[in-house]
Amino acid sequence: MNEDFGKRLKKIRTLLNLNQKNIGKRLKVPLTKISKYERTEIRPSAAFLTRLCIEFNTNINWLLTGNGSPFITDQVSTDNFSMKLTQLPIYDISKDFERDDLTDKKNILKYITFSINWLISDPKIQPRNLILISLSDNSMFPNYNPGDLIYCDISKKEDRSDGLYLINIGKRLFLRRIQYIKQNTFMIIPDNSKYKTLYSNKIKTKVIGKAVWSSHSIKD
Repeated sequence: MNEDFGKRLKKIRTLLNLNQKNIGKRLKVPLTKISKYERTEIRPSAAFLTRLCIEFNTNINWLLTGNGSPFITDQVSTDNFSMKLTQLPIYDISKDFERDDLTDKKNILKYITFSINWLISDPKIQPRNLILISLSDNSMFPNYNPGDLIYCDISKKEDRSDGLYLINIGKRLFLRRIQYIKQNTFMIIPDNSKYKTLYSNKIKTKVIGKAVWSSHSIKD
């Protein structure tokens, strides 16, 4: 992510007539971190970008690339309802990562439009904690296929419960089932029997988030 991101974040804040402290409070981020984002000293997390998009209807494409306008102004209206929309990025997990951060624009496959009301409809899920990924292999076949979209809640990475998780193994990210053997040791299980089951005490792993929603791709 280049230095222009910091300038665009500052422009968003200025257009909203907010100082660093106020925008940080709205986004639940310390003032010092907002300042570092604007000076491009640190990369924003995927969760921060999601939070920024939903809270202020920010155009993520403009924020990361400068293309388009700063805000999403689309609103679907009929006689029966009015629905605000926001646009969020889908991150590519097929590449190697030097760090956990996905937010470099080269890792964005495309953008998808969501209803803000739909995103906040489940009280157990906070949109600011969600990242959207696209599966890149068939390791979770037949339940999940390449191209399927998975929303992962990064606040649930310390759940310590069995389930479907996004996991960092080496320099790659994978969707896998976790089954705990004891408190800090778990099996990492693919649905496709052609792939190996791994054990967390024998390889370097980090749980990124828990899968909370999926959408299957449609093949011709």
